[in-house]
Amino acid sequence: VARNLSFLNELFSLLAENLDTSDAVNLAYARTLQKHHSFLQRQAFYLVYSQLPAREPLMHILEGEVQLSNADVLQEIVEMAQLTKHVTDFAFSLDREMNQKVSAEKVQFDVDTAYGRA
Repeated sequence: VARNLSFLNELFSLLAENLDTSDAVNLAYARTLQKHHSFLQRQAFYLVYSQLPAREPLMHILEGEVQLSNADVLQEIVEMAQLTKHVTDFAFSLDREMNQKVSAEKVQFDVDTAYGRA
C-alpha cells in the first residue's frame, strides 16, 4: 500500500509542476514502483497508464462536476500530494516496525525450536 501511495504522491506532485501526464507517470513510476515490479508487471502498468488522457483533458476531468478553475484544481493536487506524503511516510514506518517485530519473533521461534520449546 505504501508503495502505491508513494507513486500517487509523486504523480500528483509532478502534475502540479505542470508536467504532461505521460511524463509525470513515467517519472513517478521510475522513482517509486518500477524497481519492485517484474517485466510483466511493468508492461501491464504501462498498458494501463497509457490510457490516461493528456494533461489538459485530465485536468478537466479532475475539475469534476463542480467546474473548479485550473488554479483551484492545481491547489487541490498540491494539498493532496502533501497529505498523501504524510500517509505514505506513516505507512512505510509502520511497515518497518512490523518487519522488525516479525523478525524478532522469528528469531525467538528459531531459538525455541532449537531447544525443543516450540
